[in-house]
Amino acid sequence: MNYGLVLDDEQRHFRDAIWDSRKKIVLCDSAAGTGKTTIAVATACLLYHYHLYDGCYYIVTNYSERLGYLPGDLTSKEQPYMTPLYDALAKIREEDCVVRPGTDGPKEGFIYASTDAYVLGVNWDHKVVIIDEAQCLTKSALKALLTRCSDTCKVIVIGSTLQVQGISKEASGFADCIKHFAEKDWAAVCHLTRNYRGEVSAWADKM
Repeated sequence: MNYGLVLDDEQRHFRDAIWDSRKKIVLCDSAAGTGKTTIAVATACLLYHYHLYDGCYYIVTNYSERLGYLPGDLTSKEQPYMTPLYDALAKIREEDCVVRPGTDGPKEGFIYASTDAYVLGVNWDHKVVIIDEAQCLTKSALKALLTRCSDTCKVIVIGSTLQVQGISKEASGFADCIKHFAEKDWAAVCHLTRNYRGEVSAWADKM
């Protein structure tokens, strides 16, 4: 199976780290427009299709103080936060793989998408777990998510230390999380630096 993505050296290193069976967790600090979500989601799909994991979980921060003010039920409230996931799936032509609300799983799809507010108490086994926008999570929130993952999981933590939103930069736990895992031989730390959206986006990211 080949999604036809053309990757630069940094992106290939990120992909290969995810694919490496020796790496239980891969953390990627990326500039804007580097394709981090697309690469993470595409590689997670391949890990599932090759029967290496039972399914995938995509978790994104919900800016919880805002979620309660959005109209509709929980699914409707969470949908705006799933745009990066759906964009990535559209790029690799895997739009139908997300588990729809009210279904039991693989018969309808293999990716479960949720915000971080609704996963406490969940235990993940034999899953690829993607934590997106990790820079917008506190240290305690990241800890709560990561302690849900067993060693049978592949954990991918992606974000940008340049784009902390919803909390102060000092409150973000992403940089500390990277440092905490960096020296473990079963962990990998990657960096994506090339912004493919263009000069305006790349220069704005440095503000």
